[in-house]
Amino acid sequence: MLAITIIRDATTITVQGKTYNIKEQLKQLGARWNIETKSWQLKNTDDTVDKISALIKKNNTKRNCGFCGEHGHFQPKCDKYLEYRKQEYCRRAADLVRNPGYKFKMLEWSGNCSCEIRDESYGIKDFSVKVPSTCYNCLTWCCRYATPSADYKPNHPFNFTCHHHGSAHYQFLNDTTGT
Repeated sequence: MLAITIIRDATTITVQGKTYNIKEQLKQLGARWNIETKSWQLKNTDDTVDKISALIKKNNTKRNCGFCGEHGHFQPKCDKYLEYRKQEYCRRAADLVRNPGYKFKMLEWSGNCSCEIRDESYGIKDFSVKVPSTCYNCLTWCCRYATPSADYKPNHPFNFTCHHHGSAHYQFLNDTTGT
């Protein structure tokens, strides 16, 4: 939105404010930059006032896109920005599929793994990419030697035992990370 003030006296019109976006149009109307007052000045005629008002109104109703710089739309509605985001999501998804992380399918051999490659749309209509999704057990269980505890409940933090590291309760009580 343009913040512009028009001051009109008997012989001149003074245009002050944020005029950078319309400076070329002001020059075409015959305006001259006054460095002392930091304003544009031109001859006072009814026709000139109408042209400046129309110019300000035209530039106030249109927005500049933060991505491509064009008038009339803003970044979330920009087609070029949407294409850029799609390419970025595809690139990241390809990287994740190539290297999903060391915990992905860590417990696949035990039958307690539900990791998968799933479609993710990221809120874009008619667009999705395949990304790896690591299951809760693979994320929380300590290592590949962990097994379900006797009172196993799906997606519960204390549902495994490991002959190397002890039970989940033991690991929780003896956790010294961050201290």
